Amino acid sequence: KNAIFLTPMISGTGIKNKIQEAMSMRLAVVSTSCGISGIDAINEIEYLCADNSMDFKDAIIKLCDDADYRHYLAENARILVENKYSWNSSAEKINRIIEEIFH
Repeated sequence: KNAIFLTPMISGTGIKNKIQEAMSMRLAVVSTSCGISGIDAINEIEYLCADNSMDFKDAIIKLCDDADYRHYLAENARILVENKYSWNSSAEKINRIIEEIFH
């Protein structure tokens, strides 16, 4: 059973670690455009974008009513975080750079 993580941020910069943590815990994320900025996530595939109160309401209702879609978003978000933002993926990127420099 997946829960829903809401991020109604209206200002801020950089990657939001709380969103990445929520995604890694297989939570369906509903975020503003500002909240998701810095994270390479696709709306309606890895999270739901909601930039006003009506959008948040609609997203929450949709996710509460459709467990399959909630699970779909949560699983896709987990895969995104594992592939792009995990310690392992960061280490692989660093190793590739080091190999390019020294080979």
